[in-house]
Amino acid sequence: MKKKGTIIFWIFIIVLAIGCIWFIKNFKETIEVFENININRTNTQDPIIFEVYHKNAFIKSFKTKEDAINFGKKHKDVYVKHKNNDEWIWNSFDPYILFENDKYINDYDSFSDAVFFAKEKEGRKIFYLSNQNVIWSDSETIKEKVLLDAPVILQKPELPRGCEVTSLAMLLNYAGIKVDKMELAKKIDKDTTHLSKKGSRIYYGNPNDGFVGDMYSLKNPGYGVYNGPIERLMKEYMPNQTVNLTGCEFEDLFHFLSKGQPVWAITNTTYKKLDNSQFEIWLTPTGPVEITYKLHAVLITGYDEKYVYFNDPFYSKKNIRAKKEDFKAAWNQMGRQAISYVKQ
Repeated sequence: MKKKGTIIFWIFIIVLAIGCIWFIKNFKETIEVFENININRTNTQDPIIFEVYHKNAFIKSFKTKEDAINFGKKHKDVYVKHKNNDEWIWNSFDPYILFENDKYINDYDSFSDAVFFAKEKEGRKIFYLSNQNVIWSDSETIKEKVLLDAPVILQKPELPRGCEVTSLAMLLNYAGIKVDKMELAKKIDKDTTHLSKKGSRIYYGNPNDGFVGDMYSLKNPGYGVYNGPIERLMKEYMPNQTVNLTGCEFEDLFHFLSKGQPVWAITNTTYKKLDNSQFEIWLTPTGPVEITYKLHAVLITGYDEKYVYFNDPFYSKKNIRAKKEDFKAAWNQMGRQAISYVKQ
């Protein structure tokens, strides 16, 4: 019995030893597997994910920016961003994007429409082209007075009717873009319709389409140009920065002046509201248009409580001033036409 018990004991010891060896071997392999997993996690980054949103709602994610943008191009009111960054990489919104308390409300093709609805409620702001560039906010503090040191450029003698392009040259030069009035005069869109009269009716070009008449000589018929062609020309030099303020309230111009951006504007040669007798109607290829021969364009450079300051291409003096209410009335009468820009 004693011998049999000894054999059983040693068999148990041998089995236990084999089990221990097996356990140690497998435990070591398990540790190595976990170590390899940790190494791989350390050395391998998660794939970059680009997310597509429709307005405020998440739609879909993609591994590449190109795939996300291609998907976004099939839809309106969407934007693409990296999952770890709130900045939009791409969007299909109209340029003026209205937010309220960091939520998308609507987008507009014109600044005047956007700012009209922005004023309806508190906590609203307008972004331009992306969610990184606020151009208007009801919480923004507007400076009480501003006076910018923009260059003065005279339209004469080369451009006796070139106040619009000359004022644009002042704006572009102030923004650091070296371009002269003659280059702008050559590039501005032209309406080449010839002047004709039939009874009391005048048939001529439309300044909303291009410069009407002769800009270079007063010996020939001519008039001027309105904001649309000026905006198109300015965009050649300041793409993704040009902001057409036409149609907004006069005080909305101060948001741009307060940030250091002068404003191109249409007024008249008196800087005051004109009598109705100073206006007439032309028939043009694209419809009737109201004009005054006292049309003028200047570069607004500042304001204070009582006055508006501007550079007038008729005069070499900087920062000519006019009473704010007078200038505002003239500007309103001329269709509230103005253009500025945003800084990059």
